Amino acid sequence: MSQPRTCSASMRPWRCRHGYSHVHVHVVGRGSTGEHTVLAERALGRRLPPEAEIHHIDGNPKNNTSSNLVICENQAYHALLHRRARVVRAGGNPNLDKICTRCHAVKPTSEFHKNASRPGGLQGPCKQCHAIFNQQYSARLAEPIAANG
Repeated sequence: MSQPRTCSASMRPWRCRHGYSHVHVHVVGRGSTGEHTVLAERALGRRLPPEAEIHHIDGNPKNNTSSNLVICENQAYHALLHRRARVVRAGGNPNLDKICTRCHAVKPTSEFHKNASRPGGLQGPCKQCHAIFNQQYSARLAEPIAANG
């Protein structure tokens, strides 16, 4: 496989609606691709696998320095990096804490019910928020029965 070559000076990179810089690449079967993808492929020395994704450590799609890019094996690992970064930004420890999807508080993972089908193996809302939701749900179900009674 030949190394991807970026466009000539007359064809400048452009930004897509998500803020990523795109360049024209002269490789059979590819028209344009993200500049971050081209840089990651150069660092790796080969094309990325189809399921691979590029993560910007600082969250800035315009910062394509090699020290800011991480090659993720798939979308699930990329999402994990974003979940962990959100916990760190909120002041928690990503190894011990999680952010509740209802109250948005950083809480220890012991404050969440287990759920093997969810990313990270834990429910989204904390136990306290889950209990409040269940009480409200039960009350809504009981209202029509009380009105008809």
